Amino acid sequence: MTPHYGFRTCRETPLPLSSHRGERCSPCPRCGTPNPPNRRFCRRCAAPLTAAAAHLRDRYWGAPGAGATVTYTFGTPFRLVDLIITNGASVSPEEYTREARALRMDLEVTSADGTVHRSTLTLADKPGAQPFPTGISEVTTVRLTLHSVTGLAAGRHVALAEVEFFQRT
Repeated sequence: MTPHYGFRTCRETPLPLSSHRGERCSPCPRCGTPNPPNRRFCRRCAAPLTAAAAHLRDRYWGAPGAGATVTYTFGTPFRLVDLIITNGASVSPEEYTREARALRMDLEVTSADGTVHRSTLTLADKPGAQPFPTGISEVTTVRLTLHSVTGLAAGRHVALAEVEFFQRT
């Protein structure tokens, strides 16, 4: 059975800096949302909270439709901790619906020893970052294949605003 990675929504109103079980929360350096101690990534915007997580990113991928693939090749193998996909052409709700969006993608990760890890990613049809935990070591290539899309029409293409690869440092 292929594992399903779901999108976890965050509270619209952030918790106060000291409200998490009486512990002092740290604000996210990107969006300012308070986060409980020991979190690696912000619960609202998925930004790394510590130096233990670095990331590589690719801006905007446009594709003609289902079946299209993109392959990312890395010169130095690394431990892929999380993959974060920002679906659609924009995080703005108005602009988001102007392009086609991915609903399901196949993820294929190849390690330095040739081991191939496969899973299916189900994306929420809404703007914003969607994290997918991976935990795969010695990654050399990542391939994303569009499997299911929505909003595709003449003059439109399927858009991913951003694909980010978080690695342990």
